[in-house]
Amino acid sequence: MTGSLISKLKSGSRLPSPPGAALRLLQLCQDDDVSIADLADTLAADPALSLRLLRYANSAIVGTGKRITSIREAVLLLGIRAVRITALSFSLVNLNDSRACRGFDYQRFWAHSVACATSARHLAVRLRYLSPEEAFVAGLLAHVGKLVCAVGIPEVYPKVLQLAGGTLARTERYEVAAIGTSHHDVGADLLLEWGVPEPLATAVRNQHCPRTAQGDELASMLSRILCSANDMADILCHAASDDVLGNRRQNLMNSGLIDGITEYKATMEAAQKDFMDLAQVLSISEGAQPTPGELQAEAGALLSDLSLAVHLQEETARAENPHITSENTYPPSRSPRRPTATTPSMSCMSTAPYWTSPSCARRRVCRWTAARGLPW
Repeated sequence: MTGSLISKLKSGSRLPSPPGAALRLLQLCQDDDVSIADLADTLAADPALSLRLLRYANSAIVGTGKRITSIREAVLLLGIRAVRITALSFSLVNLNDSRACRGFDYQRFWAHSVACATSARHLAVRLRYLSPEEAFVAGLLAHVGKLVCAVGIPEVYPKVLQLAGGTLARTERYEVAAIGTSHHDVGADLLLEWGVPEPLATAVRNQHCPRTAQGDELASMLSRILCSANDMADILCHAASDDVLGNRRQNLMNSGLIDGITEYKATMEAAQKDFMDLAQVLSISEGAQPTPGELQAEAGALLSDLSLAVHLQEETARAENPHITSENTYPPSRSPRRPTATTPSMSCMSTAPYWTSPSCARRRVCRWTAARGLPW
């Protein structure tokens, strides 16, 4: 299904494509005899791409400690293999295609991709097993399949985004239901079409199920890194509710890539700094924070939880104590958390799950508003 989708979109000129300089780089690097001078000259033909690559080479993320002033120096520093896929990635960032479907937020998409890239790089540095630059590019291109779907099937993808919960939501199962495949497979096939190394494409395909990347040790480890980098990026970009982000943190602690809470905090702090620095370099800082619509949707969900908690608590109390009526369950002057002397305590008599208690739901709302500097 994925191959036929890519072919169909390609024949209809609906595939997002990098600028000519980036494609020329990919073609050059397939030649074993390519020279640094050839690469530098090709990059120089695209001033915007050259500037991004130079800024990246001079950023704290790479951390050379010296000033890189020419494309030739940047190529020498990063290496031919890293330059070709890094240049490809940077050429796509901020590619704001007018053909994209409604509801697809480019700023949020690329901010999350950069967060995933910096997170993957930090994990690779800690493991000392993979090239940090290859891990960085894998993170940056991890969800390029979403971009393909948003541009290539704009009549179908808005519904997928709506059902999943937005641009940064985990959309895989809704994509499979709608088009028979996920954006991971679509993205991996597109990367192979562009000539990206196969282990990187395999890692993108298997990023949420690393165990399936069998037979290639590099691809398997890169898949594990991407899986955890996605969780880190969700946290850095506030891409889900607090409860879901709590699960993401737990996944990171159980991943085997981060050892203990101290290392988790240090890794997240370092990734956060590099993410914000690179977001400035690539002009996508606005996408680092949730949009007003996302905040409104999350607040609505939390308030719905609070309302549901109160309702379930009342129903449970009535079922267990038939003599309590809706009129005397909660006196008008009292909150559900402060029963009167004649009203049995809800918390004592209820067997409802703890998450249905009004106090628990209120605490979640208070934490959410406090974390965002909002009044409550």
